[in-house]
Amino acid sequence: MLVSYLSECRICKSDHLENVISLNEQYITSRFPLYGDFSTPKTSIVLCMCKTCGLVQLRETTESSELYEYEYGYRSGISNTMREHLKLYKEEICSIVNLKENEIIVDIGSNDSTMLQYYGNKYRRIGVDPTGKQFKEYYGEVELLPNYFTFDNFTNAFGSIKCKIVSSISMFYDLPDPVQFAKDIYNILNDDGIWTCEQSYILTMIKTNSIDTICHEHLEYYALHQVKEIADRAGFKIIDVKFNDCNGGSFRVYFAKNSCELYHENTTLINEILKEEREHGIMDMDGKVYFDFMTKCEEQVSYLKNFIETVNSNGKKAYVYGASTKGNCLLQFAELNETHMKYAVERNPNKVGKMTSTGIEIISEETMRESPPDYLLVLPWHFREEILVREKEFLNAGGQFIFPFPHFEIIGSKPKLLITGCDGMISQYVKEKFIDYNLYGISRSSKKYEKNITKFIFDMNDYNVLEHTLSMVKPDIIVHMASISSSQYAFQNPIETINCNGLLTASLCDIIHKKDWNTKLFNASSSEIYKGHIDYQVKEDDHNMFHLHPYSIAKTMGHNIVEFYRKTYGLPFSNGVIFTTESPLKSSQFLLNKIASHIKHWKNGNKTALTVGNLDSYRNILHASDVANAIHMIISQEKGDSYSICHEESHKVYDLVVKLYSLSGIDLERKDNTLFDKITGLEVVIIQDIQLGFDSTPTNIRGEAIKLKGLGWKPLSSIENILNELV
Repeated sequence: MLVSYLSECRICKSDHLENVISLNEQYITSRFPLYGDFSTPKTSIVLCMCKTCGLVQLRETTESSELYEYEYGYRSGISNTMREHLKLYKEEICSIVNLKENEIIVDIGSNDSTMLQYYGNKYRRIGVDPTGKQFKEYYGEVELLPNYFTFDNFTNAFGSIKCKIVSSISMFYDLPDPVQFAKDIYNILNDDGIWTCEQSYILTMIKTNSIDTICHEHLEYYALHQVKEIADRAGFKIIDVKFNDCNGGSFRVYFAKNSCELYHENTTLINEILKEEREHGIMDMDGKVYFDFMTKCEEQVSYLKNFIETVNSNGKKAYVYGASTKGNCLLQFAELNETHMKYAVERNPNKVGKMTSTGIEIISEETMRESPPDYLLVLPWHFREEILVREKEFLNAGGQFIFPFPHFEIIGSKPKLLITGCDGMISQYVKEKFIDYNLYGISRSSKKYEKNITKFIFDMNDYNVLEHTLSMVKPDIIVHMASISSSQYAFQNPIETINCNGLLTASLCDIIHKKDWNTKLFNASSSEIYKGHIDYQVKEDDHNMFHLHPYSIAKTMGHNIVEFYRKTYGLPFSNGVIFTTESPLKSSQFLLNKIASHIKHWKNGNKTALTVGNLDSYRNILHASDVANAIHMIISQEKGDSYSICHEESHKVYDLVVKLYSLSGIDLERKDNTLFDKITGLEVVIIQDIQLGFDSTPTNIRGEAIKLKGLGWKPLSSIENILNELV
C-alpha cells in the first residue's frame, strides 16, 4: 500500500484528530524524476491536530520506500550555510559533553556525513541513513548503516555498544512512531550520554508563513509541548533548548536520561517556552492558529503567482533557483509549472536533466549564466544571505531575486522605483533618468511593454488591487504621475477626476502608512491649483490654493493629503508643483503639440485653418526632461518637502504660437481674431472664445523654484529649445 491513513495520534494514541491544513494532492515532493517523466505517485498532504496533546501531523503516511529509497534530492555539504551551521552545532555539542577519545558518536539521518566529519577521527563515528548509500563517497572513515534507525537494526549491525552522543538533525519530524524512536535512542545511549535533535519549529513556521515546510517527509510539526511529551514517555529530561534560523526556523533540544545526575532539567527555560507557545495559540484545540496561518500563506502565494504572471506578460523571464524538496511543495501548491518558468537552476549536478514536481526542467547554474533571466525565484529562501553573495554578478547585471517567504519580496542590487501613470509624457523621461533604479510601473490600459521596466496593467482606483500590487513590489520610491490631465475631460467627468487625481493619491499615502513602509513618495502636483487667482506669483509652500474646476479641486486634494501624511506622521512624502510641461511626446490634444501637428499637415499640403481658444494667457513652460531631473533630485533627499518645479520666466501663449509657425517658415499676421499666412494670405489660425462650460479667463500664474535651486537644480532647456524640438 502506498499510503496508510492515520486514525490515532503518533504520540499519545488519541483518536481525537481534526484536519486543520490541506495542500491537496501532490507528487511526492522529495523526488526529481527525469524531465518529462510524470510517473511519480501523488498522495494527499493534509495536516490534522490531535485534540489531546496538540500535535500537528500528516493525516496520511506515505511508504518510506517511496520517500527515501529512490534517488534522494538533498545533500548537506552543497550549502556553505548548512556546512557552517553543522560545524557550529558540533562545537556546541562538544561544549556540553566531555567527549573522550574513541567514544562513540551516532548521527541519525547523517545524509552525506558532513556533521560527523567535523568531529575528526579521534572518535568512532557512525552514520545511520537509508539514503546514505548514494552519498557513500563522502563518508571516508565514518561508518555507515544505510538503513532506518531502530534499536534492532542498530544492534544487529554494531552489537550492544553504548554511545556518548546521538544526534538526529532535520529528521525527527519524519518518524511514524517518534516515542518508540526516542526509546530506542535511550537504549543505545550511555547513562551519561546526550541526545540532541533539531527540527523545524512550528511556531516559527507559522510566523514565517513557511507553508513549504509541509511535505510528505515531515510527518510531525513540533512545538516544545509535544517534544516534552515524547521525552516524558521515553525516560528523558530536557536540559537545554536553543533556537536558530536553519531551514527557515528550527529549535534544538538537548536530552539526558532522567537517571543522569550530571545534567539537570532546565525547568525555567522550558516553562518560558511553553508559556509563549500557549500565548500564540499552539495548544488551543480550536485550530484557529492554523486556519489563520493558511490565510496568510495563501496571501503570500497569491503575490508570487500574480507577480510571475506579470513578469511573463511583460515578455520577461523568471527561472526557479534551487530545486529543493520544500520548493516542490511550494510549486505544486502555487500551481507554477514550465508554462510559467521554463527552467529551474540547480548547483547539484545530479539533478541536471531532471525536473521539479511540476515539470520544470532543471539546468545547471553555468547554463543559466550563459543567458540569465530577469528574475530568479529562490525556493531555498532560508539560504538567502549565502545566495545573495554567491550571485552578486547576477544582481549587478540587473537581475533580481524573488523570495517567497517569510514575506514575498523582490531583491536586486538597486532600489525599486514604481511609477504610476508610467506611459505618460513626463514618465517617459523619468524612466530614462532613473537608470540607477529597478523600475516598475502601473498603467491603466497600455499593453506596450518595455525592456527596462516591469509594468502592471489595471485601474488604480481599485484599492484592493492597488494594495496587492504595492505589497508585491514594496517599492523604495513611488513617483506618482497618474492623473487625468485634460481640463475639458476633467470638467465633463468630475467624479472620475476626483477619484483619479485626489482619492488615488490618498490611497497611496494610506497604504504606505498602514503597511509601515519607509517608501518615499513623490506626488505630481500642479500649478493649476492656483489658477483661480488669474494673476499670481506662487510662493514655495503656498497654501493659497484656489480654482473652481474639478481638475484643480482634485489636485488640491491630492497635494494636501500628501502634506497631511508628511506633517502628521513624518513620512518622506514630497509634492512637486509642476508648471506647464512640454515635449514632443505630449499628446496633440494640448495646444503647442496641436500647433506642431497642424504645421506638419499644413506643410504637407493640407491648408485647413486651425481653430483655437483664447491665446492671451501666460505660461511658465518647462521641458519634461527638466521635470524628470527635478524629481530625481527631490527623491534623493532624505526627508519629504514641497517644491515648485518651474522656469524663471513666463511667456504669452499667443507669442509662442506665432513663434512656432515662424520656426517652420510660416510667418503670420493678425487681423481681428484670425492669423493669416503673410505670403499666401490663407487663413492659418482662427482664435475664438470656445465655450467649454468653465471659466477660461486668461491667467498669468508664475513661480520660482527656490528650494530646487538650493539643491543645485536648474532647467536646462530654454523656451527656444522647447519650441525647436516641437517642430
